[in-house]
Amino acid sequence: MPDQTTQVHILGFSFSIPTPYVSGHVCTQAEAHALNRLLVRGTSKGLHKVLSGEMYEAERRDLPLTAETKQVIASAGEDYIAEFRAGFAEGHEEVRATKVEASRIARQLLEAQLNRQGRSLSSLSSGEQEMLLNDLVNSEKVRNEALRRVSVTREIAERAHDELLSAEGSS
Repeated sequence: MPDQTTQVHILGFSFSIPTPYVSGHVCTQAEAHALNRLLVRGTSKGLHKVLSGEMYEAERRDLPLTAETKQVIASAGEDYIAEFRAGFAEGHEEVRATKVEASRIARQLLEAQLNRQGRSLSSLSSGEQEMLLNDLVNSEKVRNEALRRVSVTREIAERAHDELLSAEGSS
């Protein structure tokens, strides 16, 4: 069965937010309804921030709200919806941790590249820094390494937690 959606309207933009939870063997109808409401509310809150930020940026750059500018803003909103939905399904903590780790790796890689050229991050404009860092963060190599590091960290934490529980039980 295809996903259901809920329409939300924010700052003059309309989006269809997936509401994939249905009653069945995994959850009851009431649980599905509650999960979908949480998903739509959480998405809408963050979506408002994303759209506001994009509109502020367009205004700051004196870009008129043409159809093209609106499409760029709407595209940022669609990207946020997809990212939030993935985080909701997978656990926002892991998605957030992976994003932070990918940013850390990207910054280290960029600093190393610039260092080999005898330059530093301060030699780049903020726009150039942001563009290069975004390219690195979105590269498959960096994403895979970030996922690996987060997974290893989670395994270590889980083992330590299990050892702590076992030590408390043997006292």
